[in-house]
Amino acid sequence: MSDAYRRLCEGLPPRHAPDQSSFPTDPRRVKAWVEALPRANQAATYKQLDDALDSLCEVHLDGAARLGVLESLRLPLLEAITALELQCQGGGIPLSAAKARAFEQLYSFESALARCYRLAAIEYCAPSGSVPLLRGGSVATCLERAAYHTARCLMLSYFLYHQPVAGSWSALHAVHEFAVSCRLDEKSIDEAAEGRATNVKQLYLQSLLVALSNPYRFSQREQADFWKLSANLVAYVGLTTSGSGDAHPVPVGSDAGPGYTAGERADEGGLWIDLGPLRQQLDQALAASDRDLIVLRFKGARPQEVPADLLRRIIGGWGRASSRRNQRLSAGHELETVLGLGSLHFHLSGMLDFDTFLGRAGVSEENEDKQRAAWARAPVDAGRIPVHRAEVIDQSLGGYHLHWGSEEGIKARVGELIGLAISSMEDGRHWLLGMLRWLRFAQDGSVDAGIELLSRYPRPVAIRSMEGGDAGRHAHRAIEYRPLKGEKEAQLYFAAPTSLVGKQARLQVLRVAEQSDIEHPVPLKVQAGDTTRLEESGDFVLLTADLGRA
Repeated sequence: MSDAYRRLCEGLPPRHAPDQSSFPTDPRRVKAWVEALPRANQAATYKQLDDALDSLCEVHLDGAARLGVLESLRLPLLEAITALELQCQGGGIPLSAAKARAFEQLYSFESALARCYRLAAIEYCAPSGSVPLLRGGSVATCLERAAYHTARCLMLSYFLYHQPVAGSWSALHAVHEFAVSCRLDEKSIDEAAEGRATNVKQLYLQSLLVALSNPYRFSQREQADFWKLSANLVAYVGLTTSGSGDAHPVPVGSDAGPGYTAGERADEGGLWIDLGPLRQQLDQALAASDRDLIVLRFKGARPQEVPADLLRRIIGGWGRASSRRNQRLSAGHELETVLGLGSLHFHLSGMLDFDTFLGRAGVSEENEDKQRAAWARAPVDAGRIPVHRAEVIDQSLGGYHLHWGSEEGIKARVGELIGLAISSMEDGRHWLLGMLRWLRFAQDGSVDAGIELLSRYPRPVAIRSMEGGDAGRHAHRAIEYRPLKGEKEAQLYFAAPTSLVGKQARLQVLRVAEQSDIEHPVPLKVQAGDTTRLEESGDFVLLTADLGRA
């Protein structure tokens, strides 16, 4: 028995001989069973498919018999998976109860299919691990299906910003290693779930590329787009047994991927994934166009339009710990944190509700929109805008790696604003402004996040658009800040609601006097124009504007 076959067999539950209660393997009976599924009753169909997969995972079968059953069941299972994916879309993290149940069922189907197809490959090649004569195509199908559904399990974990379930990476490494040992890793198999042919090597490279780009940095929609894009990108990616240049180690002997962040990446591995040619292709495409959408042309595939920002963030995830722009320092101290523009504005202003803040800025209620909701005028309870304590895992001049314990009950999303403060300061909190760049939930409910530090000097302000008359529209919360780098004279920088400004909006900025104004006086009411959006993320935008006269 080869080492590759032995590793393919590891980590699987014990099985028993089939009995009268086991799922049938006769092709006619399986076909009749599939045709009799109560598809008008979704819940009943899911239950029957679940029971069938559970039964198949528990018994010893001939490889050909198992593959035949699985291929017959796969069409209704793929239909169910598509329906469940639609049910899981939308909403925040954590999922609502209904979406969580749909996701649990979805993951159950994907993981059971991955396990069953892996068993089929094992049974085909038992007991020595050799591929039987004239059965290479069938074994390749088993391995491709096992790799595909294992990769889908990884992507589903990313969808919830969770760490992959234990055993996911070791299973994918084992399937790829065995396929290579049988010279079946590049044998193309029609994949109905993707609408194209694929193979084990391509699926393995896709999974490695997504992991190296840190999927926890992307929105759920971007993750799905990236997976489809990666099928073409991996034509420029290679696997080698030694690393140099732009190659990253792959720890094939462990239950881990190549590392989601630079600090998690090792210096050695059993294999190396070389991103050099891909980086060159993407750098050239970005340099050749200043548009927001970049047209990528691939070998043997149609051109594809991809957001330039997505490409830059994909490339941005490929760094190593040794090549960071800012050196990471281990930490261990705690910071206090608040999430969201509105929450940070509340704490920056000394826990003032927005109407009180406007009053101190000299804006009377008569000048404001009388139709503002009652909740916006009501006093704000500080307990509803909590401060969460986070441990600093490591830090640099450019940001932090934070960890919140499960007791904090963190609810966050990638791209959200965050306020950071040292909790032990005697003269009150001094808040820093950051943005969540990546997010990862552990199984116990704790959360890790990568924070880009935007500014050490944020300030709460009110902003209103002056378009539509000098009286202006009603005011909005905003955060004025001084960027860490690239600050220009006569420019103002803000985090403001996305709906506030247009491309040529003229803004009025209202400030409330602070203690820092004694040493560095600033006008409390100014106008700005020629706004430029620096980055848009969900319900807020980072923008800069030219300073005008009050």
